[in-house]
Amino acid sequence: MTPEALAGRAADGEPLPPMVLAEASCLYRSPARFGEELRVGVRVGEVRSSSFALEYEVEAADGRRVASGRTVQVFVDARSGRPRRLPPELRRRLEELLPAAQPAARPPASSPRSQRTSESASSTRWKLGTT
Repeated sequence: MTPEALAGRAADGEPLPPMVLAEASCLYRSPARFGEELRVGVRVGEVRSSSFALEYEVEAADGRRVASGRTVQVFVDARSGRPRRLPPELRRRLEELLPAAQPAARPPASSPRSQRTSESASSTRWKLGTT
């Protein structure tokens, strides 16, 4: 995400339409302790006409998977509250961040089976940072 997008502006300086958090899920895999160092990865999981999904992974410093999650953000018209198309520049930038081997169908966000199936294939595509 660009600094402009985080500030609610497109690259050309125009205000972005409002967004709503339409969906959020978290699958806890193991406990984390207070003071434990965690690495959090985030990636673009899907881009649609009026929404995009972000996927998250949380790992402990020892490599243990603590949690995974997904959020869906939807752009809406401020007056009607109805979905509206992503601004073209934002859509282009989000699509550039999609993993190379994007699955054709959307996997269920909280399905442990789908998470296990995709774990090994996606583990190298996470951008991890320390919190």
